[in-house]
Amino acid sequence: MREGSLDETMASGPGAGSAGAGALLGTWRLRSWKSIADAGDVRLPLGEDPEGMLIYTADGAMLTVMARRGRPRLSSDDLLAGSPEERIAAAESFVAYGGRFSYDGRYVIHHVDLSLFPNFVGTDQRRDVEFDVGGDRLTLSAAPMMVRGEIRA
Repeated sequence: MREGSLDETMASGPGAGSAGAGALLGTWRLRSWKSIADAGDVRLPLGEDPEGMLIYTADGAMLTVMARRGRPRLSSDDLLAGSPEERIAAAESFVAYGGRFSYDGRYVIHHVDLSLFPNFVGTDQRRDVEFDVGGDRLTLSAAPMMVRGEIRA
């Protein structure tokens, strides 16, 4: 599994140096996720050691899941139970969406069909793509968006 970081960034894996969509294909393991304000303030929405995967398939599908490491279990094993506070905490410490993707060598666009955050559904989420020189790290950077009442990238 390749590794990665997300600035609103995600990243790293072998053979990633070419500009073709094939460079993205496979499973990437999340290394970090940073959110940066215009003033330069850096936050780590899922903590210092998040876990997650970003998957790109040859038939054009994509899926990403990211979580704060060590999330507490809910008080019930019932899939749809737990207190409102527990469910809020679980949702706030997890990011997931999937759909199709397109890639032009500079940007990857995630065409979102399903998401934990319903407002992403039906949208195109554009990410700047940067591979490191050795091709073992991929960084995806998102356009600025509203996060907890402030614009962050």
